[in-house]
Amino acid sequence: MNEVAMLRGAEVRNILQTVIGKKVPAIMSYLSKGKWHVAKVRPTNLGANRLAVCVLPGKKPHPINVQVYQPVGISLKYEYGKFIFEAKV
Repeated sequence: MNEVAMLRGAEVRNILQTVIGKKVPAIMSYLSKGKWHVAKVRPTNLGANRLAVCVLPGKKPHPINVQVYQPVGISLKYEYGKFIFEAKV
């Protein structure tokens, strides 16, 4: 059975730093014009309260229509776990 755990504080930061170091891809989901969209991204930098990502090119490039302060979801798989974060642009 899968176990759900809420990570807090340094645990979150440690996982994000590891993901950045190992260049683990992630999926960013966002709502645009009433529809859900996803984009493949890679976390690149971690600040005090900021996570920078770069968009990974896909087969068919398309614009990513997100606005400042818009909520987005970020999910990634690392080793045997799946991590889900909510963030704002």
